[in-house]
Amino acid sequence: MIATSYEYMFRIDLFVKNKEDWIFNYGSDLLQQSILAGYECNDRYLQERIALDYPGFMVNSGNYRKVDSPSESCLYACLGYENAYCSSDYKNYYITIDNFLGKYQLIKLIDSPFKIAEENSIIQTTINNSFITKIGRYKVPNNSSLVVIAASISTVLVGLFTILYVLYLAKLSG
Repeated sequence: MIATSYEYMFRIDLFVKNKEDWIFNYGSDLLQQSILAGYECNDRYLQERIALDYPGFMVNSGNYRKVDSPSESCLYACLGYENAYCSSDYKNYYITIDNFLGKYQLIKLIDSPFKIAEENSIIQTTINNSFITKIGRYKVPNNSSLVVIAASISTVLVGLFTILYVLYLAKLSG
């Protein structure tokens, strides 16, 4: 009897175990039924996992490297993700995350005004919800909710003074 044969018999493949756990906790009904029917479902699992964990990202078939000097939008967009960095294909900047599930590089394009605005909202949330106070320069938090509250209060006060003035005029004339 060889000792390694027992080790091999009882060894659990952690990737497969984590994959199955994730599928039965978060996967679609189709993915769960396919696994139960004996299919591997690696592609569907990867698609559903990325869609849930990193919406808008895709698996990169190339291998993009960290840029030397990122654009401002890419730099701040990366703040919304753990272990993310800016990469480039010499035309566009990307948010890049290495070693997703131990072997994939994920990328998300950052170049259109819509994408930049979307990422900036993630950035603002990250800055407001974290203790990051300095990243090359200070960022001013988004105070738009305070402006809306102040405008609402001033509108109510103007309305209240208008009502009081109308009542005052009615008392004078009557």
